[in-house]
This record gives sequence, structure tokens and C-alpha cells, in this order.
Amino acid sequence: MPPAHAADHPLSARCRLGRGTGECTLAAGEPGPGRTPRHASRQALPPVRRTGERPGPDRGADRGRWQAGRPLLLDGALARASARSAASRSGTRARSVAGWFPSAMGPFLLRPVCLLFLVLLAFLNLVGAEPVMAQSAAERVAVTWVSQIKRGEFAAAGAQVAPLAEPALGAKALPGIWKGIEGKLGQLVGLGPGTVTRQGELRLVDLRGDFQRGRFTVRVVLNREDRVAGFFVQPWTQSEIWKAAAYVDPEAFVEHELEVGAPGWPLPATLTVPKGEGPFPGALLVHGSGPHDRDESLGPSRPFRDLAWGLASRGIAVLRYEKRTLEHGRRIGTSPTLDEEVIDDAVAALATLRARPETVPGRLVVVGHSLGGMLGPRIAARDGQLAGLVALAAPARPYTTIFREQLAYLSSLGQPQAADALEVVDAWSRGEGNLESLGLPDAYLAEVDAVRAATEARGFDSRLLVLQGGRDYQVTREDFALWKAAHEDREQATLRLFPDLDHRFVAGQGKGRPEEYQTLGHVDARVIEAIASWLAETGK
Repeated sequence: MPPAHAADHPLSARCRLGRGTGECTLAAGEPGPGRTPRHASRQALPPVRRTGERPGPDRGADRGRWQAGRPLLLDGALARASARSAASRSGTRARSVAGWFPSAMGPFLLRPVCLLFLVLLAFLNLVGAEPVMAQSAAERVAVTWVSQIKRGEFAAAGAQVAPLAEPALGAKALPGIWKGIEGKLGQLVGLGPGTVTRQGELRLVDLRGDFQRGRFTVRVVLNREDRVAGFFVQPWTQSEIWKAAAYVDPEAFVEHELEVGAPGWPLPATLTVPKGEGPFPGALLVHGSGPHDRDESLGPSRPFRDLAWGLASRGIAVLRYEKRTLEHGRRIGTSPTLDEEVIDDAVAALATLRARPETVPGRLVVVGHSLGGMLGPRIAARDGQLAGLVALAAPARPYTTIFREQLAYLSSLGQPQAADALEVVDAWSRGEGNLESLGLPDAYLAEVDAVRAATEARGFDSRLLVLQGGRDYQVTREDFALWKAAHEDREQATLRLFPDLDHRFVAGQGKGRPEEYQTLGHVDARVIEAIASWLAETGK
């Protein structure tokens, strides 16, 4: 991952589509303002008792996907570069269908349909959808809409489409779309129940579609007004509902909902506290790039929930929170500083954690992932009281070096968007243009490119734990080598490489690939054990 913004969200494409095949189509909608549902899936684990604290005012209308242009940097950058390149080749002017997309995600073309499909699919899958367990009105709306199309009632179905999606999914477009789908898959003979996931202000309704030539997933995307904002058909897969890893003992801890954040930037948070006699050592989890929720959701995986529940099962109190770029995306501006994006809120959250009666003030550590690990030394310097730092897949090289390396790697895997973005970066390196089109304002780029985390951590005189996955293509072994060179002579530093883990610290085999992020995986038990055993000796 490049050490800024969305590099923690790799590109993905779960099905191969040909232009004009009719296998899928979709368009963006317009959710409008309103409250974003939060963490619906949390209710799915009854043994964990929760107590509400300081619920705070309703801030849903402020919660956005960092409209300022860098919430999903890698995906957004490549989507934009790909659209620009496609427009150049075809002579077609790129048309923005953004609305609920952050500006870094657009503009992109309505044609070819597959490009729009891939961009939206990546966005929907990578920002952390939360499953809605019970059948909802959204599912009934989706079933009704698909049934209208099946019966040829295109005018009625088109009237239900969101305005921004109307050019691609309106009454005039639907007959051709449905004819193409039936031409490939045969007639739709059955429409079964499915799942609904909340994605910001959207609901993603996945229905089981039984066609004459097989079973497929029929996805209808609804905005907050129950208007259709997207539609596509893809190979059938059972939805992966998150469930706790084997190392979690749900009877061993309780969770409290509270609020953290710098003044004027309240952030919903969860404190996971072991049962039994405290106080306990504590850990603050600091996110990687992008507008993360408190679980640092990546596809169906929840790395921070794994860490919180795994460590709490081992006697450690853990605080995690919504990132400012998610909770206040519409306020944060076009070029926040690293302090505004990460450090201010982390320091404020540490103060909250330190004041809690459940924790030992002198035994608190920061566990930073990716960008959060890179900024760990600066958080520690501002706080001045930390007992230790944990850096998980923390970049040690300049941002632009890592960014270009990741683009080259993805391009080698056949990602056309990466190749297009790589051209932009290479041109910039020759002094031609800038990286604004990739969501990187000059001021931010200069600041983040100057961070040298491994060197800066030399000034932190408490304990340091650096963990790295060997299959991580976002932050690589080269970064780990720099951490090792800077700290292997220090008695208080521990550095461990896990050859089979990826950027999420999930185990796998072979070459790391972006599509892995679309499968459910848990932070490896060895990582939980490494942090827990290290923290057991920290601050004593």
C-alpha cells in the first residue's frame, strides 16, 4: 500500500466481462443527504454485552466518503486514469456519474459499461459493507423491480431508477439490457431470497437468480430513497458473512460504545474490555489509508475487529474508532494535513483511553496498520507517554516510490487501470504535470512523501514491535528491511516477518493478488499471539 489514503484498498474484479455481452450493467445513483447506518452486523453476536456511553448527536448527514478526492486513492486514481485513457482512445468525453462517489472516483465513462461496472464493484466491495441480517423493505423493492423487468414492464421499472442512473438504466435502456442478459443466460425462471448489505447510504441487495443456464447473483443497488442506483448480474457466490475467528472467546470480554476525537471532530468508537479484575493494558488501533470504519473493513474481512476481539480474549483492552475521513468526509476539505487526517484524532483517542478506569495509564500502546504504523512515531512524539509502538506493515520508503511500485505490480497482473495510472506517475516523475488527477494534491504529496517512519522511530525510546507479511505487495519486504536496518541493534525493538501473510495479515499461498481481498480472512493467530505476548511485557 502506498502510505496515504486508499492504497489499502487494492483493485479487484470478480468476473470477466466482455463489451456488449449483456452479462452485467450498472450505473451510479444519488443517495442524497441522510444518516448512514452503522455496524448493523454487530448485533449478530449475542454473547458480547454492550453498554452505550455518550451517544452524541446525529451526525449522519456529515458522514461522507471524503468528497475531497482521496478516500480511495488507488481505486479512484486508476478509475480516473482508465476513464481518461478510454475517452482519449474513443474520442468520447468522459461523463461524471459521481453523486455519491468521492471525486477521486470520477469522472468515468458510462461506456463501456464494463469499466463502470468494475469501478463501482471495487468501490462497493472495499469500503466495508455491513451485512443486514433480516429481510428488509430493500429486498422487497429489489424483487419487485427485477420482476417488472422480467415481465417487460420497462416503463414502471424505469420510473424507479435514480436520476443519475437513468441514462444507463432508464426505460429506454432496460429492454436492451434485459435482452442481452437473457441472450447469455436464458430466461429468469426463479428469483430467490438473498442478502442486504449497507454501504454508506446505499443498500446492496443480492438476490439468487435462477436462469435457464445456471444460477447467478442478481444485485440491485438502492439509494436512501429506495431508487435503483445500480444493477448487475454476476456468477453465483454465497455471501460471506463475517464471523469471529477461532481464537476469539466472545465470553471473555464486553464492549462499550463511546466517542473520541479531536475537538470539533467527534468519532464513534468501541472499547473492548476483558472481563475480570482490571485494570488492563490497553491498545489503540490506528487505521491504514482511506476512509476506514472502526473495523478497518476490507471487503468481507474486519482486521481491526479481529485484533480487538483477539487481544481482548488475551486480557488487553482495545479502542478502535471511525476514521475522520469516513465520519466527516464532507467537511475535511480538499487537502488535509497528516495531523488532520490521522494524528490529532489518535492523540485524542489515547487521552480517552488513558482516562478510562479499565486501563493502566502506563501500559498503553498504539497498534498502527500501514499508514497508521507509518505515523506511529509521530503519534508517540505528540502523546509523550506511550509504553510501546506496534507497526503492522508500515511503509519505510517514500510514498511515491511505493505508489509507483504497486502500480507496476498491478499492471504486471494485467490491471489496465494500473497501467494507465502508471503512465501518469511516470510523466510526473519526468516533470510533466502533477498527480492531482490521481487524487494527490501537491501539498499533501510533499508532506507524506517526506515521512521516514523507520528513521523517525529511532527517537522513540520505549518498546517497538514491527510485524510484516511476506506476501504483502502493498508494503513489501523492502520496507521491512529498512525497519530492520534501523532497529536490529536496539534491545527494545522486536521485528518479525511472516512469509505467508498478506497486507491484512491473512495467511495465503503464492503471489499476492488483489482479488484475495474479496474473500473473508482473519488476522492470523500468530499475529494476535505476537502482539499479546509482547504487550504482556510492555510497561511493567
